[in-house]
Amino acid sequence: MASILVSSIKTIAQNQHTEAMTRLFDSGEDSDFTVKCGNRVWQLRRCILRSGSEYFKNACSGKFEGCLGSIELKEEDPQYAGILLRYFYVHDYQLDDLGSPPLVANARVYAIADKYGVGLLKELAKQNFAMNIRDIKAADVPSFIAAIEVVYTSTLGSDRGLRDCILPKLKNSKQQLRDSDEFMTLILSGLCDGEFAVEVIDAWAGLSRTRLG
Repeated sequence: MASILVSSIKTIAQNQHTEAMTRLFDSGEDSDFTVKCGNRVWQLRRCILRSGSEYFKNACSGKFEGCLGSIELKEEDPQYAGILLRYFYVHDYQLDDLGSPPLVANARVYAIADKYGVGLLKELAKQNFAMNIRDIKAADVPSFIAAIEVVYTSTLGSDRGLRDCILPKLKNSKQQLRDSDEFMTLILSGLCDGEFAVEVIDAWAGLSRTRLG
């Protein structure tokens, strides 16, 4: 009984902490650092950003030229930049109103987490991606193709995190994918300098390559 009570108290405390951090993120209260991306602006706390990423630690320390109290993420989609920044506060993320299938959205979260060195967000996105790919409907080849394009163009070939989630689907859905004109076009496109085509061939032939390093 006592252990159940302690667990309940911990859960309540964690929920209250998450709610408080969400309010702090949304309000910008006591902020001392500004992050801009597209038409979005976030007023944030240096101490929180510094603890979440080496990139933001350097940014908040003024180690980037022209970054005194603010930084602009010029190359990012504001929606995914928001997911990244919110994660520093609440250690979780949601995919509300992103306009992309969950499989694709989680691949993009993984990519931005990798780019800015946020390891725990990257791992969380990987786990969500793996669940998405297990649950994806047989007829939803377009979402699968879109996710593949994100994975193979946004991370290094040595990063097997999402690639290894894709391989079982390639094997298990061989005939369906072979019958898809869109998927065959993707193979012939030379995606990632032909790396994807080689992995499809290996998967369909039941081969595995020894990877060095």
